[in-house]
Amino acid sequence: MRTCIIVLLLSVLPALASAESYLCVMDQATGFRFNAAQQIWQQSNFQAGHKYLVKPNADREIKGKWIVSEFGERVPFARSEDDFTSTGALRCEGAFGEFAMNRKSLRFVKTYVWGFWTDAVPGEQGETFVEGKNTPHIGIGNCSVLDPTETEPATP
Repeated sequence: MRTCIIVLLLSVLPALASAESYLCVMDQATGFRFNAAQQIWQQSNFQAGHKYLVKPNADREIKGKWIVSEFGERVPFARSEDDFTSTGALRCEGAFGEFAMNRKSLRFVKTYVWGFWTDAVPGEQGETFVEGKNTPHIGIGNCSVLDPTETEPATP
């Protein structure tokens, strides 16, 4: 019986190893905000520190091999139907932006493109344009590999 358990564990370990997840933390962010007093858009720095979980998709209701969720959020920000490339790149697309990372460099770029050109979020009541409601921005940061047996980081 003990031999069977060892054989079973050895056969499962390669699958676990290939199912790495990543915790990515934004180091810097910049973009544009609407200055209501002057009625103009201006360059602005944004709060960094946002955390993202990049993991293989286990939800059959969501299409894609990989999903990216902001830490603590249930709905993914972006997803990819492709796997990492041979160079380590992964590009995930979402309704409001993109998340691109490289598992070799453990760096990422996240974009949020809603705002300035449109603020009418699809599905919102009335889908009206409100100048400055959303703020387009881009963020960069670093990722770390999570233990393949974890599905969430130990601490937020």
